[in-house]
Amino acid sequence: MKRPKPDRAEVIALIVVGGLATTLLFLPPFIGLADQGDFFRLMHWGKFVYPPLEYRDQFVGWVTRQYLVERSPLLSWWGFPSSEALFIKTSSLLGLILSRQYFDLRILGFVHVFGFAGASALLLRGWRAALPAGRIILLPAILLVFCDIGYLTYFHSFYGEPASLIFMLTTVGIGLILVGDRRRSISILILFHASAFCLVTAKPQNLPFVVAFLLFGAWLHFDSTDVIWRRVNLAGLGLTVLVAATILLVIPLRMKEANLYNSVFNGILRDSESAADDLAALGLPRELEALKGTSYFDTYTKIDTRGEEFRSKFYSNTGMARVVVFYLTHPARYLEKLAVTSNRAYTLRPPALGNFEKQSGNPFSSKTARWTFWSRAKERYLPRSVWFSLGYLGGLLLLIANEWRRCGRRGLAVFLFALWLMMVISFVSPIAGDGENDLEKHLFLFNAFFDLSVILVASSILGLIWRRGGLVAFWPRLDRRIAS
Repeated sequence: MKRPKPDRAEVIALIVVGGLATTLLFLPPFIGLADQGDFFRLMHWGKFVYPPLEYRDQFVGWVTRQYLVERSPLLSWWGFPSSEALFIKTSSLLGLILSRQYFDLRILGFVHVFGFAGASALLLRGWRAALPAGRIILLPAILLVFCDIGYLTYFHSFYGEPASLIFMLTTVGIGLILVGDRRRSISILILFHASAFCLVTAKPQNLPFVVAFLLFGAWLHFDSTDVIWRRVNLAGLGLTVLVAATILLVIPLRMKEANLYNSVFNGILRDSESAADDLAALGLPRELEALKGTSYFDTYTKIDTRGEEFRSKFYSNTGMARVVVFYLTHPARYLEKLAVTSNRAYTLRPPALGNFEKQSGNPFSSKTARWTFWSRAKERYLPRSVWFSLGYLGGLLLLIANEWRRCGRRGLAVFLFALWLMMVISFVSPIAGDGENDLEKHLFLFNAFFDLSVILVASSILGLIWRRGGLVAFWPRLDRRIAS
């Protein structure tokens, strides 16, 4: 089997996807996604700071387009550990050409679009290598689904979501090339591990994906007897695990405390009818029930949550491990929380975050209506029931099991299972890791995996019809081109 090389469809995808994304993002008025307070973590890679603005103008409601360059990007090589730094550092260096004092967010948007278009072309190439019969649906689906403004507005931001999306698509594309290429290319294997590494390290929320990559890496190891292949594979897995563990250790204490606080008071206790018993199960005193339903970032609470007394009562007596144990021993409560997750899982656009600059004249937290067909359809028509979400995940698992059973394409089935596992992790972890805070934003990658799975299922159905001759009689020339 010849290794697939870029063809006309992939070049067209690169141009069309890049062109549509650029048009949607760069048409006036300027649009992006407002800062909810996380930008500072990645702005250090610039190094950028906000221009003089009122506090209310910096966060949530409006987007800031221009930032001050506090230090030359040639001297700023440390910030929050994330693969998003690759895009920010590249754009900051490009920004030197235009100005040494100001950084325009559109430069970062352009770099994101370039990476996104390349990832889309790679996905098309991987589809051709492993799933050739359904490729006809892929490019229109990318234009409709992944060019939705709910995804693209993140490109004009300092969030980690753009890296998550771009490297997710890249990982899927290269992974499909890997399982479809029987020549066992070492270069493709290296590219796969590099992309998987960038996906895992895009956000701390993605770190549990290591489990899925270890599973797929184990199959890659035992499916080959080539010594060099095995060593490269083990090196890629080892590096990803090592860096993921290191990131867990270096995550700022304040961020860990915020996640723990929210997972308890705005998660477990939020709708609890027996808050005192829940606190006891977590090893916490009953008096903390007064904080039920509050967030770490709430300014006014009945207890001083920044004082040493609270720290000794809360942070010293519980941890994220106890939160996990609580949900494992109270499955009915966790199912209730997954029902909350399902209710908000298919809302791609965070409700509170605006898309416009203040000077645009649009109201605080207002949103653009450009190219929102897919995100609006999901919000309006998809069931919000937890049974729909769990049923859909179960249905996908049955399809993957059937792929494993029916022929010799075991590698494809294992890879699809790894993707399914990451989708499950993206669905079940946000509520446990940060409570109900910013739930729509934390479910961003679940939306991406869900949308990709819908495309995969649709392409499989189309491929089945194609193989049975249902469409060949109507369009034989197209059939020959797709098959080639």
